[in-house]
Amino acid sequence: MAGALNVDGKMKLAGALLLLTAGLGMSGAAEAATCDGHPADIAVGGVDGFESLVNSKATESLRSTCRVRLYLHDYVWERATEAVRASVAKAFSGTWRPSLEVGETSHPREFWRKHFESYGAANLSPTEAHVNLTDNKGALTPAQWRDYVQAARFYGVEIVAPVFAPNMGEWKEQNFSSPAFDKIKQYAKYGGGLTLDSPPDYFLRHPERYQKFVADEIRWAQSKCLKATGDANRVPSL
Repeated sequence: MAGALNVDGKMKLAGALLLLTAGLGMSGAAEAATCDGHPADIAVGGVDGFESLVNSKATESLRSTCRVRLYLHDYVWERATEAVRASVAKAFSGTWRPSLEVGETSHPREFWRKHFESYGAANLSPTEAHVNLTDNKGALTPAQWRDYVQAARFYGVEIVAPVFAPNMGEWKEQNFSSPAFDKIKQYAKYGGGLTLDSPPDYFLRHPERYQKFVADEIRWAQSKCLKATGDANRVPSL
């Protein structure tokens, strides 16, 4: 799930299309014209093709399931025109509140203020954020992370989840139970969730030890009653 602002404005590119939440168990289509009040376990958006979401007809059947919400990736959201932002938001009106992918910052109040000004201009009120960590470790101290989460919650963001998977080779020498990952666990426990950047194709191409590491992340999050979320990159069609 790379591709967001890192600490104090640095960028890295990539993309994700779907976020899939583990363990919510929702199913079935909705008869009502709106899904307000019906939490969604799939978020749709990302980087590549974001502007195509302006076409509401293309996602009509998907949205009618009441299982989807809009997924706003910071990289493309910052570059989208106000017209595109408003049109995409209108296409997803009536679905559950959006999910975000953002980066870390040591200036959280200003960061979230500016972001919610842009969300509010499009009549959007995001409810959760997935936070890319600098160097897959996190540059903020636990105290700075608490400030970051509290600033987000001031604007109604209920879950602020660090994004982590052992994609820099951590799985080769350590398990998720290692103290090396205690800071990520602190982040997750305070923020209310843990997001795994391990799309299915990437996950399945890796050895069993990598897969066990990722599975252990999910088990740990669920054991702490945290929301565990995974991503599915570059889905060819909806």
